[in-house]
Amino acid sequence: SLWAGLVLNACGTAFPHPMGYVLTEDFGIPHGRACAAFLPALVRRAAEYAPQRAEELLALCGTDLSAFCARISRLADTGDVRMTVEQAEKYAARWDGLKNFQNTPGGFSREGALALARELFLA
Repeated sequence: SLWAGLVLNACGTAFPHPMGYVLTEDFGIPHGRACAAFLPALVRRAAEYAPQRAEELLALCGTDLSAFCARISRLADTGDVRMTVEQAEKYAARWDGLKNFQNTPGGFSREGALALARELFLA
């Protein structure tokens, strides 16, 4: 935990980290797994806005984007999580102007987070 904290402090995080808190707090999903639920979307953005970095990651993992995203989604195992529109909009208020979103390849916004939450979890 100490090493993870030092890395997070030095490098920061992207949008999966703050978005993962709602899955941990309200749905009881361990935080690492909650962050992993949003990892495929982050890597897809990286493939679009930072393709060399995405290619390096996928090469290190020995896979392609589609297989990587499918594997991570299975491991995150958040298929039972369902949100109402009202819940998703309430969460979006927490995501307004976060520095974590600025660390995301191509940037990220509250509106993008809301759209992603709806895509993944809308009841």
